[in-house]
Amino acid sequence: MNPYDPRQKGFSLIELMIAMALGLFLVGAAVNVMLANRQAFRIAENQSRLQENARAAFELLAHDIRAAGGNACGANQVSPNNLINSANLWWANWAGGPLRGFANSQVGDAAQGIVPVGVNAQQRLAGSDAVIVMNGNTGDSIMAAQHNAAAAPPNFRVTSAQHGLAQNDIVMICDEFSTAIFQVTNAATNTTTIQYAAGGAAPGNIAANLGTSPDVGGGPAFSKGATIARLHSAFWYVGPNGRGSNSLYRLTVEGQPIPRTDEIVEGVAGLQLEYVQRDPSTGSPAIFPGPPAVPSNWLRANNPAIVWAPSVIGTRVDGMRIEAVRVRLFLQSRDAVGVSSGPQTAQRLTTELNQTIYLRNREYIP
Repeated sequence: MNPYDPRQKGFSLIELMIAMALGLFLVGAAVNVMLANRQAFRIAENQSRLQENARAAFELLAHDIRAAGGNACGANQVSPNNLINSANLWWANWAGGPLRGFANSQVGDAAQGIVPVGVNAQQRLAGSDAVIVMNGNTGDSIMAAQHNAAAAPPNFRVTSAQHGLAQNDIVMICDEFSTAIFQVTNAATNTTTIQYAAGGAAPGNIAANLGTSPDVGGGPAFSKGATIARLHSAFWYVGPNGRGSNSLYRLTVEGQPIPRTDEIVEGVAGLQLEYVQRDPSTGSPAIFPGPPAVPSNWLRANNPAIVWAPSVIGTRVDGMRIEAVRVRLFLQSRDAVGVSSGPQTAQRLTTELNQTIYLRNREYIP
């Protein structure tokens, strides 16, 4: 550029300032659009996670609740428990009911102390319900070809050497007449013999007759075609996860008598359960927790110690009399992407979802 040529001129300072202002305005608008899109993406992502967590939680919880009390031979079975001190083992206390609910912070019955209420990771959240469910795992079972009750030690001969059972597994056996819960004391690899001697590793068997007393010969003899399956027990609860939020947990015993804790989904702020049963005299449904009008109409005779005072409502329910469980899950998003109606502070998204789960193995007991 020739500075002395009057035909060549540059931009004035005012023109440059106007151009810069317009450029900054456009950049600011673009940044605002980008931030708004990013916020919308975070909200959509957290909503998607909420839905995904709810779907996984309901699917797995419903699977356990729906199968409560079940075995491969039908629901109308009474289960002698051959395990030592089974009433003191939350995962083996079939006589206490294969479905047992605990309202708010209550941890009575055989669940006492298994998951303490507290603020540490994997402890139980105060004010949130919990439930124990038990069943014979029909998806992983083996057929018995012969019951050698008089052998020393007594045993079952099964139809396949690839039975998958191991020493110390807790199993349930059933046929058309009887069921029993016992511990496998020997199940050698590549053999078809499953032994159940008295004693053994903890908890061990009371006797070698699959009864509940040490009198030899007092237990049932199972027919050809009886089914053996691992005992499945799960304690569902909500607790802190150590990352600033709460998660849905499942404490499980599957075969081996060693509880395992699994974090199912995060972002579960609470769990509330209601139990639906049908009055056998009127046929009308009722929802618990709540004191039954006539306890003997729906409590089994072998549970006379249950006291339905207001302070213990919901401590335990009888799974063989309950028709359905109403589950309410309170979920939170992982990130604080919402805004409260009061002070404009970031909040986590929250939602409440409900599902009614009907039990497959419910039965009427007059």
